[in-house]
Amino acid sequence: MSLRGGCHEHERKRLGGRVPQLLEGLLRHIDARRRAQQSALALAAVVWVLAFLASLIVVERYGDDSLAVSSVALVVAGVAWVPIVGAYLRFLRETDELTRLIQMQAMAVGFASGLLTILLGRFIERLASFLRDPLFGPVQLVDITNPAMVMCVTFMATTLVHNRRYSR
Repeated sequence: MSLRGGCHEHERKRLGGRVPQLLEGLLRHIDARRRAQQSALALAAVVWVLAFLASLIVVERYGDDSLAVSSVALVVAGVAWVPIVGAYLRFLRETDELTRLIQMQAMAVGFASGLLTILLGRFIERLASFLRDPLFGPVQLVDITNPAMVMCVTFMATTLVHNRRYSR
């Protein structure tokens, strides 16, 4: 039943014009919380990307000379991943059912594409070596043999497609 009539008439009179104000305040709180969650997740992702890139640079320059340097770079990149997992789990726990469904479907498709990349790795490596031919130039910047990259790109694309599909 709604607050417009019937047995809830007395509630509507008691609350008066405050119902729209209460709902508006609640929606503002939800939007602010969602923005805070997305900001925390984005910040954690940026920190991890920077740590990962720094680790790659360190390993490229000094990794052959020292196992300790390579180990530290690996630990830095791994530890920087922990806040992303925490922020993402918080986001999933506090989000609505539709967003949770979209995220779970995107994770399933991303995982399946990464697993397929691993299983078909040898064929993909041959394709990648063909694409890295000097005739193709800038394509060699893309690492299509990395299952983690395939998982991430597929996850993002699936999330975008499902968000668009369910927003109609």
